[in-house]
Amino acid sequence: IYSATGWQTLAPAGAGGLAFIMQYLDDFDSAILDSQSKGELFLKLSTGRMTSLDQASLTSWLEELKQLPNRAQFWTPSLSKDLFKLAQLNPDNPQLANSCIELALTESYPDMFADAIDAAYAQSSSQRGTSCAVVLNSYPLPQRIIAMNDSREVVRLATVHSLLSLGEPAIDALIDALADESMSGVHSALIALGDLSAASAITLMSDFVAIDFDDTTRSIALQAISEIGEVESLALFRDAAQDLSPAVRI
Repeated sequence: IYSATGWQTLAPAGAGGLAFIMQYLDDFDSAILDSQSKGELFLKLSTGRMTSLDQASLTSWLEELKQLPNRAQFWTPSLSKDLFKLAQLNPDNPQLANSCIELALTESYPDMFADAIDAAYAQSSSQRGTSCAVVLNSYPLPQRIIAMNDSREVVRLATVHSLLSLGEPAIDALIDALADESMSGVHSALIALGDLSAASAITLMSDFVAIDFDDTTRSIALQAISEIGEVESLALFRDAAQDLSPAVRI
């Protein structure tokens, strides 16, 4: 119980672990060491040591770190890098991997955005979208715009969904997403623009109602345009009501 609880979880097996515990025992047991200093020491000792822990010990240690009230004050890029690496190494344990990602995002370092996305994408196919959303929602618009050009469709789709939460400032990025190579990406962008009532995008959105596109795309475009509710769209709907496609007419 002792070796799996608290800061001593970081101790390696054998004599090295005993030496580690004895080295810091006085510090952690000292009444002189206040909670702030203890938190700083927790994080300092974590750097480079978490990657050697087994899953049970790592889970225990992450809980210790989550409970630190002053964690953000002493957080470092090295800690985030270690945790993103651990998330990639543990895709078989979604709960542990997600804990690593969430804790790594204690600080959202711009130059570590690619590491964060890679860690999220390394998760199982059923978990990737959710993990990517966690990462994207922790970063501002500039990083999300970068993700719009990611080669992985899952990342791009998660980015479109995350842009919706930013409101009007994200409209230009969503308009750019209409050029996505995946029709799923185009559909998501159309729906998001409709939800944001992006009147400035109506002309471009109207292009997707053309006969060149499949019925699903045309219907989604019409529905999104209807959400915007601009009078100038009435002629478009009048024509669509006479379309040969039942789906488009509906």
